[in-house]
Amino acid sequence: MTPVEFRDLKRHWYALLRESGFRDLEEADGSLRDRWHHNRAVKTPVLVREAVVSYFDAVGSYLHHGEFDSAVDRQIWELHGEGWTNPEIGELVGLCKESVRLRVRKYLGRMRALKGSIAGRVDAER
Repeated sequence: MTPVEFRDLKRHWYALLRESGFRDLEEADGSLRDRWHHNRAVKTPVLVREAVVSYFDAVGSYLHHGEFDSAVDRQIWELHGEGWTNPEIGELVGLCKESVRLRVRKYLGRMRALKGSIAGRVDAER
């Protein structure tokens, strides 16, 4: 692809993104927005932002180290970790939002239990 073809392709996709209402997680200067949720930026207090970041770090960690009952459950957890809503996830995987909610809650419980068992082992080693 030539530089001119790449530039034209880039302009085309940026136009499609603008038309769709997409808002990038990054500001024009490269800094991140205060809080994100599936392409929507919202201002939040620092402590709330830190709690949200901590939560999604734990979700991401469980995605890579936890056990899932099925590939669909893993996909649901991954989308949850990306900030998708339960109705959006349900539409994508072909389940109702309540089924998605119940599966997310199941893995939240497992994640918390795993975190507690890890914390207990660390405390016991001290």
